Amino acid sequence: MLTLFICTIVFLSTLGNALTSPVLAPFFLHPDIVPTFLPGASPASKAFLLGLVMSLGRFAEFLGSPVVGQLSDRYGRRALTVVTLIANAGGQGVTAFGVGQRSLGWILGGQFVVGFFSVLLVLVMAEFAGRWRGPDRTQRFGLVYLSMSLAYVVGPYVGGMLADGVWTGAQDYALPYIVAAIVNLLVAPLVVCLFPSHSATSPPRPFRLLEHLTEMRTVFTMAGVGWLLVINFVLYLGIDFVFQFNPVYFVQKWHFSSGKTGELMAITSVAMVLTQAVAVRPLADRFSNARLTRASAFGLSLMLVWLVVPEGAEVLFVILPAIGFTMALATTNMSALISHAVSDEVQGRVLGVFHSVRVLGSALLCFVGGALASLSPQLPILVGATAAALAAILLGVYVPGGRRGAADHETDESRLGTG
Repeated sequence: MLTLFICTIVFLSTLGNALTSPVLAPFFLHPDIVPTFLPGASPASKAFLLGLVMSLGRFAEFLGSPVVGQLSDRYGRRALTVVTLIANAGGQGVTAFGVGQRSLGWILGGQFVVGFFSVLLVLVMAEFAGRWRGPDRTQRFGLVYLSMSLAYVVGPYVGGMLADGVWTGAQDYALPYIVAAIVNLLVAPLVVCLFPSHSATSPPRPFRLLEHLTEMRTVFTMAGVGWLLVINFVLYLGIDFVFQFNPVYFVQKWHFSSGKTGELMAITSVAMVLTQAVAVRPLADRFSNARLTRASAFGLSLMLVWLVVPEGAEVLFVILPAIGFTMALATTNMSALISHAVSDEVQGRVLGVFHSVRVLGSALLCFVGGALASLSPQLPILVGATAAALAAILLGVYVPGGRRGAADHETDESRLGTG
């Protein structure tokens, strides 16, 4: 029952963010937006500024992730989850105002707030990690990602239709942000009523503003964790290039609207849902998390290279499901690798730091990716392919793993759990 409830919360919260995912790329880059955003800017300048907006949100998430992860271990996760949902709703509202007013400054401010409080995944992963081990933990991590993927099946499509005015009769790129804010506000009371209240794993103590920087260094030096931190960083460069720059690529190359972009994002998410629902547990019982992560990272690299080859958009209906399959396996098994490497008492700290380092990489890639996209639509995708291939190589060198069964996960924990 707890698993079902938490996955429902993840779905609803992610749905709020998914609604807005196909909006910014067409809003910045599509030539037929009326009134035009930044009318005096060139297409290359708009692509760079779009990368800046995405980068700021991810950088804010980098700042917020270890802070909330640290506080959750001290004070429990229910209160922190409620705060993040309400703050996220506020940030979506500010962004909606900025979009409606065609104000870059308000958009930047809203995205910073949204990013800083986009840490629900860290809190949920830590909650599950403290309750289950081995394949059971991997399965629940898979259910979390399944819930997120389901939200991205529905959210981008609905958000794109709202932005394009298909159902309302009027184009309104602020509307998806307004709906996202409402969804997050509706989820908060559910968390108050149903989220476990006995989640604190360490005594409360005063919070130090810069302590999360020390936390990052401490986690990096834990036995068996350092190279996982590096690999997670590199792997998510490839994955986040898909999430962040596939919509940019679609708009730049084919001038797709928000609605069409949302449809293509939903196709990727359908493949992720099917993979997480059908394949994650059987594969986890048969193969190591390291082997599965390595194979899926290499497969993702190949699919991203294939993505930039075709001139016609029809082949996307083949490529995007394959990308979704590889990303689903990579994200779930990488999270399990990280969680199995540390003891239960520091799950929140470690997962918070890993998430923070990942989004720092995403912030950098958004900034650099915006500059690359201003030169060529294909460049960000090719950099993502390179990152995914490098992650597969690093996994093969530093985290070897072969076939094994469920009991071997417990062996990993006893070997690495002392930190």
